[in-house]
Amino acid sequence: MKLKLQKTLDFCLILLFLIVLNLVLVNPAWAASGYPSRTGEVAWYHFDENGVDPQGGDGFDFYDETANTNDGKLGSTGETADNYDPTWTSSMQGLSYALKYEDDPFYAIYSHVPDDMLGGSLDITAKITVEAWIKADSISSTGANCIAIKETYDQFGGPWFLEIYQRKVRFCINTSEATEEHCATGSTSLQADGWYHVAGTYISMTFPTGKIKVYLNGQEDGTADYSNPINTNDDPVTIGTRDGANKQFEGIIDEFRILNRDLTADEIFGDYYQGYKGTVPEFTEITWILALILSGGIFFLIKRRKEKALNYNK
Repeated sequence: MKLKLQKTLDFCLILLFLIVLNLVLVNPAWAASGYPSRTGEVAWYHFDENGVDPQGGDGFDFYDETANTNDGKLGSTGETADNYDPTWTSSMQGLSYALKYEDDPFYAIYSHVPDDMLGGSLDITAKITVEAWIKADSISSTGANCIAIKETYDQFGGPWFLEIYQRKVRFCINTSEATEEHCATGSTSLQADGWYHVAGTYISMTFPTGKIKVYLNGQEDGTADYSNPINTNDDPVTIGTRDGANKQFEGIIDEFRILNRDLTADEIFGDYYQGYKGTVPEFTEITWILALILSGGIFFLIKRRKEKALNYNK
């Protein structure tokens, strides 16, 4: 009877150890997520409103996390539901909510951030970073799926835009004419139904030339030389499409951020890793110390019980 009780206690101790180990090592919700805060932030959107307006609005707004208050709106008006609205959805593990953009043959599904004046924080001329987490439902192998553009939704080009072009990340800078696109295109093909961190950076005045760069999952994936200032306009930042519905992004966009400087490769990797580690086990020194202490304790207790059992049977 005593031996059975000892075995039961041993089993309960091991089970408790495994439960704690699972919570500490495997539960990714305990890991930090999102981006680290950076200097130069112009606009940053978590998209966590989920239709509930924290400022008492109508539920069609999303809010800038920076002090610039570049708040955005769903669809064409952001005041009432219409055929242009994206929808709220769950984001990747470790994050909360995001915006879901559907591929509609008749309506361009998008959201927008108004820019009512030239010279405002959204009018960037010399250095820029645009980044986001995305999960595409489908990706065009021949055309473009626009993530964001500094232009109205129905226009072809703007001062800058970030998109997936023929399955690869592309970031383009325009001069005074919308047709004068200068782009860096990545070398890695993206696949549908997977989460990716994408980013584009540009610095106009460096020796011997300026650089446009694209990053995929924290790694530089393509570059292009260009040195002229970025064009400015008083049009909104459109998220989810350009050229009407012709270059629609179909899928989920989250943690969209614009900065007025070109982040370094290490900073881009840090932004990627901060979100990525929310989806995988988080191994830390405290984790290992706790695991060793628990393992040693359980081993010692089991050994003691076995010794007592042997003495009992003698």
